[in-house]
Amino acid sequence: MKKFIENNSSYFLILSVILGILFPFLKFFTNYITYLLMFILFITFLKVDFNSIKIYLKKPILIIYIIFINSFLTPILIYLIYKSFNFDYITLSAIMLLALVPTGVAASAMTDLSNGNTLLAVLLTIITHILAPFLIPLFFFLFFRKVVKLDYLQVFITILRLIFVPLLIAIPFKKFFKKATNFFSNNSKIITLILVMLLTSSIVSLNSIYIRENPLEVIKYILILYSVFLLFQIFNFFFPFFLDLPDRIAISNSKTFNNISIATVLSLQFLDPKTSLIVALGQIPWPTMLIPLNIILFFMMKNKKNFKKKNKNNI
Repeated sequence: MKKFIENNSSYFLILSVILGILFPFLKFFTNYITYLLMFILFITFLKVDFNSIKIYLKKPILIIYIIFINSFLTPILIYLIYKSFNFDYITLSAIMLLALVPTGVAASAMTDLSNGNTLLAVLLTIITHILAPFLIPLFFFLFFRKVVKLDYLQVFITILRLIFVPLLIAIPFKKFFKKATNFFSNNSKIITLILVMLLTSSIVSLNSIYIRENPLEVIKYILILYSVFLLFQIFNFFFPFFLDLPDRIAISNSKTFNNISIATVLSLQFLDPKTSLIVALGQIPWPTMLIPLNIILFFMMKNKKNFKKKNKNNI
C-alpha cells in the first residue's frame, strides 16, 4: 500500500485539489497551515546531506551563474512575458510567487529519475531556501509595490521563520536522534504527501464555491500554470547550454519542481484569496512536468544518434 501511494503521488496531489472542491470543511486546516509547512520543511532538511555538496564550493563562479539563471533571470523573464498579456495583478502575483519560491525536495528525486546530477539539485535546494527570504520581498517590491500593499519586513520575517526554524531544528535532530531521523527519512515521501495534500485541500476548500461557480475560469488558470511551468523548464534547461546534460537536467528540475507549499502559505497570509487558489492549482501541472523534459531529452538523444550515424557514413 505504501509503495503504491509513493509511486502514484502525482495522482494524489491532483486528488487533493478535487477533495478541496468537494469538501469545504477542509478549510479548517488553514488554521494550522504554517505548522504543516514547517513540518514538511523539517522532514525535507532531515533528508539533505550537507556534506555531499562540498565539491561545489570549489566552483563558486559556476554556482553564481546557475543561481543567476534560476533565481534572477527566470523570474524577470516570466514577469515580462506574462505582463505583456495584460494579466491582472492577482494572476501575475501568483505566477511570480511560483517563480520565486525555492527548489522543492522533489527536485532531487525527479533529477535522479531523469539521470541528472542529484548533488547539484540538492545544492540548489539549500541555496534557494537561504535566498528566498531576501528575493521574494525584493521582487514583489520591485514589481508590485503600486498594486499590492505588503509589509515587506513582515514577509521577510515570515519566510525566514518558515525556512530557518525547521532547518535549525533538523541539523541537531539528525545528530542526536538517529533512529527518529531514519524513521522520518524512510517514510518521508508518504508523510510529506499527506501533509501537502492537507495543505492544498484546505486552500482549495476556501475557494470551493468560486470553483464550482466558475469552472471555465479555473481551467483557464490551470492552462496558464502549465505554460508557466513549461517555461521554467525550457529556460533552465537551455540557458546553461555549455554545461553537461546531467547538470542541465538538475538545473531545469530545480526550477520546475519548486516548493509550491511555501507559495501557498505566503499567498494565504499576505495576498488575495484568489491568488492562493491559483497557486494551489499549481499542484495539477507540477507532477506531470517530467513528461515534457523526457520529450526534449528523447529528441536530443535521437538527433545525437543521427549525427553520429551521419559522420560514420561520411568516414
